Amino acid sequence: SAFLLFISLPTLLHVKQNEIKLHRLYTDSLKSFFIKIVLRRNLKVYMLGSFIVFAYIFNAYEIPYILGSTLEKMPAVLVYEQLSQFGMNSMQKAYLMSFAYFVLTLLFLPIFYLFYYAFKRVLS
Repeated sequence: SAFLLFISLPTLLHVKQNEIKLHRLYTDSLKSFFIKIVLRRNLKVYMLGSFIVFAYIFNAYEIPYILGSTLEKMPAVLVYEQLSQFGMNSMQKAYLMSFAYFVLTLLFLPIFYLFYYAFKRVLS
């Protein structure tokens, strides 16, 4: 995604020309250069960025409306509908649902760390 490229741009810019020349001297595969140098340096950024994108998509209410699919109520759509009803009871429900979805999203964080350590072992 463009977001992942944007947040990994500073480390991509630190790949020096000497590293590229050295890698080309020993191997001529662009795929191995990407895996051994670029991916190894940016793995933590890519995993954290993937979690941020996952959390945003899980909690974004506007995506189902943009895509035009509001028949299956996504959690964020239910929170948005509760917030739009303007009552103390519906506001409390919306905040409680939003907090529950936040906690649910945080439960996926260890899975992303497991993937990070698995990819780190594979790249080493």
